[in-house]
Amino acid sequence: MPAFVDELGALWRDALTACGDTPGGTTTCNVLGTSCGRWGRYHRFLEIVLCRYESTRAEYVAAMGHFQELVRGTPGSHSMTPEELAEDARTSELGTRLHLEIESFYTFSKIFLDRVADSLSWYFQYPLGGNGSSHNRLAFRAKTERLSRFEHFCREKKLTPTPSNLATLVERTADLVIPYRNDVIEHGAEPRLGLGTSFDGNGRVRIIGGTRFLSGLEGSPTGAAPRSIPGSSRPSWLCGRTGSAPTARARVTSIRLPSRK
Repeated sequence: MPAFVDELGALWRDALTACGDTPGGTTTCNVLGTSCGRWGRYHRFLEIVLCRYESTRAEYVAAMGHFQELVRGTPGSHSMTPEELAEDARTSELGTRLHLEIESFYTFSKIFLDRVADSLSWYFQYPLGGNGSSHNRLAFRAKTERLSRFEHFCREKKLTPTPSNLATLVERTADLVIPYRNDVIEHGAEPRLGLGTSFDGNGRVRIIGGTRFLSGLEGSPTGAAPRSIPGSSRPSWLCGRTGSAPTARARVTSIRLPSRK
């Protein structure tokens, strides 16, 4: 996340610098400067969210380590002790706070990207049309098309993208941010998706998901199957692929461990 925020900040600063040499008169320059200035507002939001995330992440990893030590100290099957229950509740609360920061990051990242696309659309008089994310519409590439809409835009306006891989970055940021924010955070496209928290050996914390009730939705009011997220396109945040085995956060009231030898 820190690298992503830094890249967005560089984009915002470059845009403000460019506004000083904007053709089209003072009014155009002022409007574009105001439009680009909105990017900075959301970039600052992202910096604040990232700072809070790092602080809460450190607390969560330490609390989970303490909880695991408590559990290991009492081998065999047993009901959770008051201390274990209290630590379990604390890690659950910290996990909730982490989910808040992670989902806030995706939400404000999407808004930032949409404001960038809106500025471009206004200045170059290139209507994006449709509903939903303007950045997503700009990054759109039809299955039968070799070029994305952004690449078509650059050709039409005779623009040379800088850096040279800008078209790839437009599509990559759309893939990284928009589906998760839309399908999981806002719209909840998969009603069987349960979300939890995991962390790996490097202390990286993330939201993981698992699909429940795989036999169907007999209890659904309509009896219809839900719109699912295809398994072949599930990103790492959903699969929980962290490079090493994650430690999942689960709510439990009893523990069974092998006896120490």
